[in-house]
Amino acid sequence: MTSTQLDTKPYDKHNQKPNNEKVTKSRRSFVLLLAVFIVPVVLAKLALELQWFNYGVTNKGQLYDKPLSMAELGFSQDFKQKWLLLYRMPSTCQQTCLATLQSIQNTYTALGREVPRVTPVLLTTEAMADQVAQKLPSAKWQILVDTPESAVKLGNEQVVIVDALGNLVLHHSIPDMVIATSGSNEARDQAHNQVMVEQQRAQKLASFGKLVLADFKKLLKYSRIG
Repeated sequence: MTSTQLDTKPYDKHNQKPNNEKVTKSRRSFVLLLAVFIVPVVLAKLALELQWFNYGVTNKGQLYDKPLSMAELGFSQDFKQKWLLLYRMPSTCQQTCLATLQSIQNTYTALGREVPRVTPVLLTTEAMADQVAQKLPSAKWQILVDTPESAVKLGNEQVVIVDALGNLVLHHSIPDMVIATSGSNEARDQAHNQVMVEQQRAQKLASFGKLVLADFKKLLKYSRIG
Protein backbone atom coordinates (compact mmCIF):
# COMPACT_ATOMS: atom_id res chain seq x y z
CA MET A 1 0.00 0.00 0.00
CA THR A 2 1.45 3.22 -1.12
CA SER A 3 1.25 6.13 1.31
CA THR A 4 0.45 9.59 0.04
CA GLN A 5 2.95 12.23 0.97
CA LEU A 6 1.35 15.40 2.28
CA ASP A 7 2.71 18.86 1.72
CA THR A 8 3.64 20.02 5.17
CA LYS A 9 4.88 23.36 3.95
CA PRO A 10 3.36 26.20 6.11
CA TYR A 11 0.57 28.30 4.57
CA ASP A 12 1.71 31.72 3.50
CA LYS A 13 -1.03 34.08 2.25
CA HIS A 14 1.57 36.36 0.62
CA ASN A 15 2.56 33.56 -1.75
CA GLN A 16 -0.96 33.30 -3.20
CA LYS A 17 -1.35 34.35 -6.81
CA PRO A 18 -3.75 37.31 -7.29
CA ASN A 19 -7.13 36.58 -8.74
CA ASN A 20 -6.91 38.16 -12.21
CA GLU A 21 -10.68 38.43 -12.61
CA LYS A 22 -11.12 40.33 -9.34
CA VAL A 23 -8.26 42.68 -10.15
CA THR A 24 -9.75 43.43 -13.57
CA LYS A 25 -13.16 44.22 -12.06
CA SER A 26 -11.56 46.42 -9.43
CA ARG A 27 -9.63 48.40 -12.02
CA ARG A 28 -12.72 48.75 -14.19
CA SER A 29 -14.73 50.11 -11.25
CA PHE A 30 -11.98 52.60 -10.45
CA VAL A 31 -11.86 53.83 -14.05
CA LEU A 32 -15.65 54.23 -14.12
CA LEU A 33 -15.55 56.13 -10.87
CA LEU A 34 -12.96 58.53 -12.26
CA ALA A 35 -15.01 58.97 -15.42
CA VAL A 36 -18.12 59.92 -13.43
CA PHE A 37 -16.28 62.79 -11.74
CA ILE A 38 -13.79 63.88 -14.40
CA VAL A 39 -15.74 63.69 -17.68
CA PRO A 40 -18.41 66.26 -16.70
CA VAL A 41 -15.69 68.69 -15.61
CA VAL A 42 -13.80 68.25 -18.87
CA LEU A 43 -16.98 68.68 -20.93
CA ALA A 44 -17.96 71.80 -19.01
CA LYS A 45 -14.51 73.29 -19.58
CA LEU A 46 -14.66 72.53 -23.29
CA ALA A 47 -18.15 74.00 -23.52
CA LEU A 48 -16.95 77.24 -21.99
CA GLU A 49 -13.76 77.47 -24.04
CA LEU A 50 -15.33 76.47 -27.35
CA GLN A 51 -18.64 78.28 -26.71
CA TRP A 52 -20.76 75.29 -27.59
CA PHE A 53 -23.86 76.93 -26.12
CA ASN A 54 -25.43 80.28 -26.89
CA TYR A 55 -26.30 81.46 -23.39
CA GLY A 56 -28.06 84.56 -24.72
CA VAL A 57 -30.87 82.37 -26.08
CA THR A 58 -32.15 81.54 -22.60
CA ASN A 59 -31.86 85.05 -21.19
CA LYS A 60 -34.95 87.22 -21.04
CA GLY A 61 -32.92 90.42 -20.75
CA GLN A 62 -29.87 91.72 -22.59
CA LEU A 63 -26.35 90.75 -21.54
CA TYR A 64 -23.76 93.51 -21.42
CA ASP A 65 -21.38 93.27 -24.36
CA LYS A 66 -18.49 94.69 -22.35
CA PRO A 67 -17.67 94.34 -18.63
CA LEU A 68 -19.18 97.16 -16.56
CA SER A 69 -19.10 97.59 -12.80
CA MET A 70 -20.75 99.84 -10.25
CA ALA A 71 -17.33 101.35 -9.53
CA GLU A 72 -16.98 102.31 -13.20
CA LEU A 73 -20.35 104.05 -12.92
CA GLY A 74 -18.97 106.18 -10.10
CA PHE A 75 -20.52 104.33 -7.13
CA SER A 76 -18.28 103.44 -4.18
CA GLN A 77 -20.97 102.18 -1.78
CA ASP A 78 -20.41 98.89 0.02
CA PHE A 79 -23.38 96.64 -0.69
CA LYS A 80 -21.92 93.86 1.48
CA GLN A 81 -21.74 91.35 -1.36
CA LYS A 82 -25.43 91.59 -2.10
CA TRP A 83 -26.95 91.21 -5.55
CA LEU A 84 -28.72 94.35 -6.73
CA LEU A 85 -32.08 94.74 -8.41
CA LEU A 86 -31.48 98.21 -9.77
CA TYR A 87 -34.17 100.39 -11.29
CA ARG A 88 -32.95 103.43 -13.19
CA MET A 89 -35.89 105.81 -13.22
CA PRO A 90 -36.91 108.31 -15.89
CA SER A 91 -36.25 112.00 -15.32
CA THR A 92 -39.80 112.44 -13.95
CA CYS A 93 -41.83 109.83 -12.10
CA GLN A 94 -45.55 109.95 -12.83
CA GLN A 95 -48.21 107.27 -12.51
CA THR A 96 -46.61 104.81 -14.94
CA CYS A 97 -43.24 105.17 -13.22
CA LEU A 98 -44.80 104.50 -9.81
CA ALA A 99 -46.62 101.46 -11.20
CA THR A 100 -43.30 100.20 -12.58
CA LEU A 101 -41.67 100.72 -9.20
CA GLN A 102 -44.40 98.65 -7.54
CA SER A 103 -43.99 95.93 -10.17
CA ILE A 104 -40.26 95.72 -9.43
CA GLN A 105 -41.07 95.52 -5.72
CA ASN A 106 -43.36 92.56 -6.50
CA THR A 107 -40.51 90.93 -8.43
CA TYR A 108 -38.19 91.42 -5.47
CA THR A 109 -40.75 89.85 -3.09
CA ALA A 110 -41.27 86.93 -5.49
CA LEU A 111 -37.62 85.93 -5.07
CA GLY A 112 -38.80 84.22 -1.89
CA ARG A 113 -36.00 82.58 0.07
CA GLU A 114 -33.43 84.38 -2.10
CA VAL A 115 -34.59 87.81 -0.87
CA PRO A 116 -31.83 88.10 1.80
CA ARG A 117 -29.24 87.89 -1.00
CA VAL A 118 -30.67 90.85 -2.92
CA THR A 119 -30.96 94.60 -2.33
CA PRO A 120 -33.41 96.69 -4.39
CA VAL A 121 -31.82 99.93 -5.53
CA LEU A 122 -33.38 103.01 -7.06
CA LEU A 123 -31.20 105.16 -9.31
CA THR A 124 -32.54 108.65 -9.81
CA THR A 125 -31.50 112.28 -10.20
CA GLU A 126 -30.54 114.42 -7.24
CA ALA A 127 -33.58 116.63 -7.81
CA MET A 128 -35.92 113.61 -7.67
CA ALA A 129 -34.31 111.73 -4.76
CA ASP A 130 -36.25 113.33 -1.89
CA GLN A 131 -39.56 113.22 -3.74
CA VAL A 132 -39.21 109.56 -4.70
CA ALA A 133 -38.02 108.52 -1.23
CA GLN A 134 -41.51 109.24 0.10
CA LYS A 135 -43.10 106.95 -2.50
CA LEU A 136 -40.91 103.88 -2.15
CA PRO A 137 -42.99 100.70 -1.69
CA SER A 138 -40.61 99.30 0.92
CA ALA A 139 -38.05 100.49 3.44
CA LYS A 140 -35.57 97.97 2.03
CA TRP A 141 -34.93 100.11 -1.02
CA GLN A 142 -31.72 102.09 -1.26
CA ILE A 143 -31.49 105.28 -3.30
CA LEU A 144 -28.51 106.16 -5.44
CA VAL A 145 -28.11 109.52 -7.15
CA ASP A 146 -27.03 109.48 -10.78
CA THR A 147 -23.38 110.15 -11.50
CA PRO A 148 -22.09 111.58 -14.80
CA GLU A 149 -20.83 108.09 -15.66
CA SER A 150 -24.12 106.31 -14.90
CA ALA A 151 -26.14 108.89 -16.82
CA VAL A 152 -24.05 108.28 -19.93
CA LYS A 153 -23.42 104.53 -19.73
CA LEU A 154 -26.83 103.35 -18.55
CA GLY A 155 -29.02 105.55 -20.68
CA ASN A 156 -32.80 105.27 -20.55
CA GLU A 157 -35.15 103.86 -17.92
CA GLN A 158 -34.37 100.19 -17.29
CA VAL A 159 -33.94 97.44 -14.71
CA VAL A 160 -30.41 96.12 -14.19
CA ILE A 161 -29.26 92.97 -12.41
CA VAL A 162 -25.92 93.48 -10.65
CA ASP A 163 -23.98 90.55 -9.17
CA ALA A 164 -22.54 90.37 -5.66
CA LEU A 165 -19.15 91.60 -6.89
CA GLY A 166 -20.64 94.79 -8.34
CA ASN A 167 -20.64 93.69 -11.98
CA LEU A 168 -23.62 94.58 -14.18
CA VAL A 169 -24.83 91.29 -15.64
CA LEU A 170 -27.86 92.08 -17.78
CA HIS A 171 -30.60 94.65 -18.20
CA HIS A 172 -34.29 94.77 -19.10
CA SER A 173 -35.83 97.72 -20.91
CA ILE A 174 -39.13 98.94 -19.49
CA PRO A 175 -42.00 97.90 -21.83
CA ASP A 176 -43.72 100.47 -24.00
CA MET A 177 -46.75 101.74 -22.12
CA VAL A 178 -48.42 103.50 -25.06
CA ILE A 179 -51.97 102.15 -25.19
CA ALA A 180 -54.48 103.09 -27.88
CA THR A 181 -57.82 104.43 -26.62
CA SER A 182 -60.88 105.99 -28.22
CA GLY A 183 -60.83 109.74 -28.74
CA SER A 184 -64.28 110.31 -27.29
CA ASN A 185 -64.74 113.24 -24.91
CA GLU A 186 -67.72 111.70 -23.14
CA ALA A 187 -67.16 111.11 -19.44
CA ARG A 188 -68.32 107.49 -19.70
CA ASP A 189 -65.85 106.74 -22.48
CA GLN A 190 -63.04 108.52 -20.66
CA ALA A 191 -63.68 106.44 -17.55
CA HIS A 192 -63.73 103.28 -19.66
CA ASN A 193 -60.48 104.31 -21.34
CA GLN A 194 -58.83 104.90 -17.98
CA VAL A 195 -59.83 101.47 -16.72
CA MET A 196 -58.56 99.87 -19.94
CA VAL A 197 -55.24 101.72 -19.70
CA GLU A 198 -54.70 100.61 -16.11
CA GLN A 199 -55.56 97.00 -16.90
CA GLN A 200 -53.26 96.80 -19.91
CA ARG A 201 -50.47 98.55 -18.04
CA ALA A 202 -50.82 96.10 -15.17
CA GLN A 203 -50.67 93.16 -17.61
CA LYS A 204 -47.57 94.50 -19.34
CA LEU A 205 -45.79 95.16 -16.05
CA ALA A 206 -46.75 91.73 -14.70
CA SER A 207 -45.26 90.06 -17.79
CA PHE A 208 -42.19 92.26 -17.52
CA GLY A 209 -41.73 91.34 -13.86
CA LYS A 210 -41.88 87.63 -14.71
CA LEU A 211 -39.05 88.04 -17.23
CA VAL A 212 -36.84 89.84 -14.71
CA LEU A 213 -37.69 87.25 -12.06
CA ALA A 214 -36.82 84.33 -14.36
CA ASP A 215 -33.37 85.77 -15.12
CA PHE A 216 -32.67 86.68 -11.51
CA LYS A 217 -33.65 83.26 -10.14
CA LYS A 218 -31.47 81.54 -12.73
CA LEU A 219 -28.45 83.68 -11.84
CA LEU A 220 -28.91 83.19 -8.10
CA LYS A 221 -29.34 79.44 -8.57
CA TYR A 222 -25.95 79.01 -10.20
CA SER A 223 -24.07 81.57 -8.13
CA ARG A 224 -22.44 80.77 -4.80
CA ILE A 225 -21.47 84.39 -4.22
CA GLY A 226 -23.65 86.72 -2.22
